[in-house]
Amino acid sequence: MMGFDVDTFGLILQGFQAEWELTPIERNDVNANGEPRLGAHSLNAAGGLGLVLHYIHSCMTETSLQQIFGLVLATVDCYIQFGLRILDSTLASIPEACIVWPMDQDG
Repeated sequence: MMGFDVDTFGLILQGFQAEWELTPIERNDVNANGEPRLGAHSLNAAGGLGLVLHYIHSCMTETSLQQIFGLVLATVDCYIQFGLRILDSTLASIPEACIVWPMDQDG
């Protein structure tokens, strides 16, 4: 459904999970320099990555994602924004995820 096989999801998850667990979710009422509270997360790293990938690769509204992942709409929005930032930095650190332009025969 998302265009990734299990191995690719696992590769992305390795970097994603490290940052998910080390970075506090940005909110107005949370100290940005504080410790993340993993026990207070509604989703673990795999669930967060799944939510972000569903958001990117489907035509689903956030309301549908809310129902699928069992979250309130404000949490879905917060996790999508948080997860997109983590996914961006994770993919930037994976050489296989790099986009390169093909070179012509001369160059």
